[in-house]
Amino acid sequence: MKRKILVIEDDFDVLENICALLLEENYDVLGARNGMEGFTSMKTFHPDLILCDVAMPLLDGLELLKLIHTEKINFDKPFIFLSAKAERENIREGMTLGADDYLTKPFNRKDILDAVTTRLNRAEAQEDRTTQLRENVVFSLPHEILTPLNAIYLGSDLLQEVDSSLTIKEIHEFGKLIFTSATMLKGVFSKYIYLLELFVIRSDAKEQERLAAEKCNLPDKIIKQISTYKANEYGREADLTLKVERGRLKISDKHFSGIVRELIDNAFKFSTQGSAITVLGGISFSDYLLSISNTGSTMTGKQISMIGEFMRFGKSKVATGGLGLGLAIVKNTCENYEVDFDISSTSDSVTVNCRFKVRK
Repeated sequence: MKRKILVIEDDFDVLENICALLLEENYDVLGARNGMEGFTSMKTFHPDLILCDVAMPLLDGLELLKLIHTEKINFDKPFIFLSAKAERENIREGMTLGADDYLTKPFNRKDILDAVTTRLNRAEAQEDRTTQLRENVVFSLPHEILTPLNAIYLGSDLLQEVDSSLTIKEIHEFGKLIFTSATMLKGVFSKYIYLLELFVIRSDAKEQERLAAEKCNLPDKIIKQISTYKANEYGREADLTLKVERGRLKISDKHFSGIVRELIDNAFKFSTQGSAITVLGGISFSDYLLSISNTGSTMTGKQISMIGEFMRFGKSKVATGGLGLGLAIVKNTCENYEVDFDISSTSDSVTVNCRFKVRK
């Protein structure tokens, strides 16, 4: 299927030349003479990419992007600005509104084709990732929800029988099963909602501005509290080695706590009793480095690359197990705050490093 490209340009000669060039490359092309005409066209043409001039009559390129947001048009395809050198100061505003790239006039055939090809390929790769993500969720989420839900249903069904011959001990055991299953279910939904909030923040310019002003003044205290709580929860106080320093970080207490909580929990969950868990936190060069290592488990390169894709690490699609929500939360939180996040693994250990920006 041909890729559709909408070209919005008020200079007829430039518009005609770009359209002719793209038609020669076997694209399906539609031209528009101003932003308003382009806005009307995009709702019926459904382009895979838009090339748009900045300065135009009736509705310029920046105003077009604002209109798309105002009217809540569901357009998530590449948007490339065509601008003169004098208009470069407007490009930054365009990028904050959702533009993906820009070409400075005068440009040649290669400039246009390279920009179009690069952006379309990137968008196609993102579509493939979205499809994979959707499939992973379809396979994993029902099991993650239905497993504890079935336990709750069956346990409560037995308990409500009037003529039940259950002993006090059995009633207690079923009650415990229901409570444990409900707690698991609540955890899945809580993490899922938290992750959705992180996605919303990324697409909201005002929220991003707010995040830039956030700070965490006591990271050492947060790390100590969460680490000792999790060690106690798993009954592994002797396995924990904790060395943390003070700092003042460019991240909110809530989101820093979220990162620490998920990483510490994973470190205990995916390692064996008696294996070491090491948590380090302190200034490294100009950043604050949080490093969490555990022995007794490992991750493949493919598993590491698929973090955030709702993959079941080491489990089949029909088995019950984790959705990878914890690492997805960590990854997306780090991206929102521009925190360097990496995972390395040896034959018997996994180490996660997060480098946080420090406030002076």
